[in-house]
Amino acid sequence: MNLKNLSMKKSVLALLALVLLLSATVLSATTAHAADGWPQSAVEMRLGTEVIDSMKETDYHGAIEGVGGNNLYYWKVYEFSMEEDGLLDIYLESEDASYLSTAAEYDGFAIFDGEEPDNLVWRSCKKNYRMQKKYSSAQEMYYGSVKVSLKEGDYYFAIRQQKAGGGLYYLTLSYEKPVVNVTSVSLSRKKTTIKDDGKRTLKATILPSNATNQAIEWSSSEPSVATVSTRGVVQGVAPGTTTITATSEDGEISAECEVTVTCNHKYRTTITPASAKKDGRKQVKCSKCKDKTTTKIYAAGDISLSKTSYVRDGKKHKPSVVVRDSNGKKLKASKSYTVTYPKGTENVGRYTVVIKFKGNYTGTVKKSFTVVPKATSIKQVKPKKQGFALTWKKQKVQSTGYEIAYSTDSNFSKTSTVKVLVDKNTKVSGKVSKLEKGKIYYVKIRVYTNTVVNGKTKALYSDWSDIKAVVTL
Repeated sequence: MNLKNLSMKKSVLALLALVLLLSATVLSATTAHAADGWPQSAVEMRLGTEVIDSMKETDYHGAIEGVGGNNLYYWKVYEFSMEEDGLLDIYLESEDASYLSTAAEYDGFAIFDGEEPDNLVWRSCKKNYRMQKKYSSAQEMYYGSVKVSLKEGDYYFAIRQQKAGGGLYYLTLSYEKPVVNVTSVSLSRKKTTIKDDGKRTLKATILPSNATNQAIEWSSSEPSVATVSTRGVVQGVAPGTTTITATSEDGEISAECEVTVTCNHKYRTTITPASAKKDGRKQVKCSKCKDKTTTKIYAAGDISLSKTSYVRDGKKHKPSVVVRDSNGKKLKASKSYTVTYPKGTENVGRYTVVIKFKGNYTGTVKKSFTVVPKATSIKQVKPKKQGFALTWKKQKVQSTGYEIAYSTDSNFSKTSTVKVLVDKNTKVSGKVSKLEKGKIYYVKIRVYTNTVVNGKTKALYSDWSDIKAVVTL
């Protein structure tokens, strides 16, 4: 409400009452103006300023458009200019209710074209565009206002009443820019995806670009999924889908963006190691959304040495280790296991390789290989009476002795084969007797070395020599 200070107004009322009284004594109360003379009574008024006045009998008194006969009205006319197209805000207040009471058909206010005064532009009367009367008990004033859309140009504003002599009124005519309504709202995205700890700014475009009120109200259909600030900044909260709506402040025009929020996973990996006999598993689980994947770790069930037997040659021997899981995949030593080799592998003996698992695997596996003595060869086999004589090449390096085998079967079947142990590695000949006369015998020889394995003495044998045949005499 544009009510003025009551004490000031009452002082002004008293002063103007005195002026009006003096005016009434000077001007004739019966003065009458010609019907076409009301524009000459106009007082120039600047928009935005207040006029304090009243309807007096000395004011223009004449006919009103559309009213015939002897129905005359008092006119109070003000001339003003609109510098550009816009709204004229008309505000009036008074202790006298008659200015805002349009009891008669043509009581009230009117606006005429300044270039063509007979051209009625707007009228507020009993039936049309009535200025609503309101009352402030605190200020003891009646007041009312109305806004009229006008083009740039000059105009007359008239207050018309059938009776004069009313109290003072306070009139203000003000310019307001015309209201340009929003016709559309669009967003920079119709769909978007963000993480639950991420942000995305949506830009709202309003048309027309010169709309009077360009304020936008933002809202989220699911604030538990994502929120939106007054500037269109979308903040992810939790996985899900929500609709972000941008609405013009008048609430009539809006646009939407579908926002999908996904989890910015914080994964934790748990390993249950596999062994040589049992499968393990790898579980990757998000601590935020509980998303998880489980992968089987196949048992390292196929472990082998590249070679399990060597002939002593004075060199150290280290057979390579090959490990495959139960699904056939070859494991990498640097990632899944380490290998430890024993010392002294250049000597005849039985050795253990230790495979120790790591990473996704656990446990220890042992694999053995042997280094056997170097083989010997038969020099000569001579037939003897019901027997034969045998000589061979001496092999005394890391050897204990020799083992001779003879048989009537060239394949050396177990039932037909006899083995003879020569327990001195320096001996290079021997005889076999008490055999069948005129029988073919097959002969071979090998070197053996006694060695300690797991605390027990055990013989390690070289390969057999080539087979020789002899017919007994």
